[in-house]
Amino acid sequence: MILKKRFMNITEVGRIFGISSHVLGNWLKENGFRRGYGNPSPEAYERKLVDTSYNTYGTYNVLWDAEKLSQILEEAGFEKVNPPPDDLVEQVDLEGPFSIEPTDDGPINLVDGNQNRLITVHGQSNSVVVAKILNLAHESGFLRSQIAKQV
Repeated sequence: MILKKRFMNITEVGRIFGISSHVLGNWLKENGFRRGYGNPSPEAYERKLVDTSYNTYGTYNVLWDAEKLSQILEEAGFEKVNPPPDDLVEQVDLEGPFSIEPTDDGPINLVDGNQNRLITVHGQSNSVVVAKILNLAHESGFLRSQIAKQV
């Protein structure tokens, strides 16, 4: 997943994971990345997770390194939404070969050759069929020709 901006506010980072800024803000406090009143903790600054930008009125906005914070959130068990928000994440072209991402239960993710989650499918047999169709389209050059037409 390629992010369109390196630094984002917590509302934007939360949207990547399908959670509100309040949920993310509380999680950051509980895990030592924000102080009780909402400002970033010394640890957040030490780990270079935040950047502060000042506006013309002399107030400042705290922005978070979205890539670093996303990695921390994923390690903590948060999952990115699928599909990701178009305004925050670059669209990924379909690039094979395609495979099924193992899951314990529930929806199954299909991933491309770069391990980007592209499609969520319900049912093991459905996911096998969709992966086969995508791989046939990839191997025949059909996907590449269709992507080239869109550009």
